[in-house]
Amino acid sequence: MNTRQLRALRTKKGYTQTKFAQILNIDRTYYNMIENNKKEPSLRLLTKIAKELNVSIKKFF
Repeated sequence: MNTRQLRALRTKKGYTQTKFAQILNIDRTYYNMIENNKKEPSLRLLTKIAKELNVSIKKFF
């Protein structure tokens, strides 16, 4: 997963990790692990992330 792209898109939208995790209804520490490439999100969560950032899931690969 391209976590640099994820971080760039999140910050472009003006979201902090905390705010974005709240929107996704997940714990901030879990989101941090995803963004730091320590955990892989489920397809369901990845779909939510892409939808919130208005991009295709393909953008992360």
